[in-house]
Formats: sequence, structure tokens, C-alpha cells
Amino acid sequence: MPGTPDISGLSLLFGDPDDYFQPPGPPSFESFTTRSNRTLSLRLLNSHPLWGHRLSNSGKHVADFLEENREDWCRGKRVLELGAGAALPGIIAALNGAQLTVITDYPDIELVENIRYNVEKNIDDPRGKVIVEGYLWGNSPESFLPGEKFDVLILSDLVFNHSEHAKLISTCKKTLCREGKILVSFIHHRPYKQAEDLRFLVLAEEGGFEVEKIYESKMTPMFEEDRGDWDVRATVHGYVFTWKK
Repeated sequence: MPGTPDISGLSLLFGDPDDYFQPPGPPSFESFTTRSNRTLSLRLLNSHPLWGHRLSNSGKHVADFLEENREDWCRGKRVLELGAGAALPGIIAALNGAQLTVITDYPDIELVENIRYNVEKNIDDPRGKVIVEGYLWGNSPESFLPGEKFDVLILSDLVFNHSEHAKLISTCKKTLCREGKILVSFIHHRPYKQAEDLRFLVLAEEGGFEVEKIYESKMTPMFEEDRGDWDVRATVHGYVFTWKK
């Protein structure tokens, strides 16, 4: 893909050591069973500095939430997922009646092509219903923005990326329609950086959004070897952002 950004050195952006990620190898697969008892197969990259090789707990929780609340969050909606990874929430939105689902992540060809693979394997004839795009937060969304802005934005497990908070809020403001809503789900993977994670909520309020907490749930921590309180690392937090009246 011409002009695709170089992802070398991204470990520095997220505070990971240079040798944290293993050399590329064969992908792995993880199954996810929906509330309606459909089994999805998600291909995961072998190793990636943007976590394209993991199916996040936040993503699993968002998938269940979207299916359980499909009438309010999916049916007939224009949906945008940012930082999609394996794209489980976006796929769930499409399967539950979204009018249009646009699934985006960092414009690295391996990451974007893996999302396309997961869409094609799990959605019958996604043409016209699902669009997959590489996208840098903060940039113009013109290439994938439909005639109208989106009714629903999905942000799953993104707030750990502290340096990009302002760009992420900027994208939300550019893409959300006035009556739309944003589903934000995250885990404090690094308990000692909770304050930095929560700064995202403050920036959202400063940017013109109402912020409401809607759920809190515990799952087994994704990274057992990480340091910090187990309960903090196990807790999935869910928020809804809407425009201030």
C-alpha cells in the first residue's frame, strides 16, 4: 500500500521495550461465541505493536453488549469502529442489523488486511454493508465518511494510548452525528497509569461530550504476568459519550 506509515518503533509510543514483540510468524485463531450461539473465528496476527495479535477482553464485552442492545446500538445504524484490531465489535454490529459498518485501524497493510479477512470469513456477502479502511486518528475521515455522520462510534481498549487521546477525541468530533453516541470500553492494564487512562474522559468532557458510566464487569486479566492489582486489571469499564445539549 503506497504511503503506508512505517510501524517500526511503535513500541516506544506505547512504552514497551524494543524486544517486546516477537518476529512475525503464522497467525493464530480464536473463537468467539455470540449471545445467539453463533461461533465466529477471528484470525489474529502473530505479533504486532498495535495488539492485532490479541482479542481484547474489552472487545469481547462490547460484542456482548452490542448484541444484547442491538435495537439501540446496531439496527439500522451507521457504525464506525476505531482501532478495531481483530474487529470483533464491528463484525457484531454488522451481524446485528447495522445499515453500514466502517471498521478502521492504523493504516498498516498487515493489520488492515487481517480485518478484511475476518470480515469476509464471518459475514455473508459484506459488500455494501461493511467497509474496512486504514485510518490515522485526527486525520480527515472523508475517505470513509458516508453522506451523513455516524450514529454509533465504538472505541474498545484504546485509552492506554495516552499520547493519542487528543487525536482520538478530534476524530470522534468529526464523525459523530448530533444525536449519535459513542461506546467506550477499556481496562486499566497498567494500574499505575489509571490517572493517564482516565484523562481521556476529562478530554471528552472538555471537547463537548457528556460522559456516563454504564457498566463495570470483571474478566480474567489478559496479561497475567503484568504487575499491579489483579482486580484493577480484571475490570472492564464501559462508558457512553453523547454531545452536550
